[in-house]
Amino acid sequence: MPETPTVLQRRTAPARAALAAKFKTPEEKSAHYRELARRSNDGRVVLSAADAAALGSAYCLLARIAANLPAPPTPLPRSGDDRRDSEPDRDEAA
Repeated sequence: MPETPTVLQRRTAPARAALAAKFKTPEEKSAHYRELARRSNDGRVVLSAADAAALGSAYCLLARIAANLPAPPTPLPRSGDDRRDSEPDRDEAA
């Protein structure tokens, strides 16, 4: 007795059929996926174990340094902003 397809199998059947029809041979399908893998790996940086360890150590060092830095000063008001709020204009005072 054949197994009945699951809900997920039934729902994805049209997409799987379209994908199967896209490639005439298994070799074409393999070539397509190899090309996808090549393109996704083009921009990837591959580090050796020693490089990855050095990068991790540098990150930890910079994090410790950043934790010990003083907090940045609060920004000063822009020139003229504080005068406008505290002193009335000459025209308004008259």
